[in-house]
Amino acid sequence: MGSSGFWVIGALDDEDGALHVLAWWDRFDARVAPFAAAIRKDNPVAALFHGLGPERAGTLPGWAGDAVLSAAAVRHRLPRVEAVLALAGEERTRALARIGDWPGDEDPRQLLDGPLRVWREAASAGLGVFSSRIRL
Repeated sequence: MGSSGFWVIGALDDEDGALHVLAWWDRFDARVAPFAAAIRKDNPVAALFHGLGPERAGTLPGWAGDAVLSAAAVRHRLPRVEAVLALAGEERTRALARIGDWPGDEDPRQLLDGPLRVWREAASAGLGVFSSRIRL
């Protein structure tokens, strides 16, 4: 029996200038609802990256879905994240179809739209972002 993959992205208050990863859940800022995805027997980040393709996925900050970014880094990198995740028309249709081909039952739209929402809301609120994959 395989294990499940879980991915969480949330906004962090970094007003003291340092992001403390050890207490990440307690530091999520209530102004931005975290995004969480789970895929039974697989990894939601892998499904998203499969849908985006290697070139697009490779331009996202962090490593394979894991990242800790300050508010300044979120503001600076938001245009690149939007270029990767805010797909429209045929590009979006193709990406959603490829995500849907991945094993699991996650709604493909959530894997594109959920992380983008967190990034936009965090940037608007002047917050950092924490993103982590967890294997259950």
